[in-house]
Amino acid sequence: MLPSYFTLDVSVNYRLKLKANNLNFKLSANNLLNENYQIIRNFPMPGRNFLFSINYEMEN
Repeated sequence: MLPSYFTLDVSVNYRLKLKANNLNFKLSANNLLNENYQIIRNFPMPGRNFLFSINYEMEN
């Protein structure tokens, strides 16, 4: 049996309306506490990591 673990993930989204279209920004922070954990024995999961994305939505 593997030990229990706790991870803290946070994300922020911002939508910018451009006429009939949308520009979306997203910032995510995963495993903020940098917890060392495994879901499968001997295969460690990622440490603290960040993701930034931009998405452009075109409407008809």
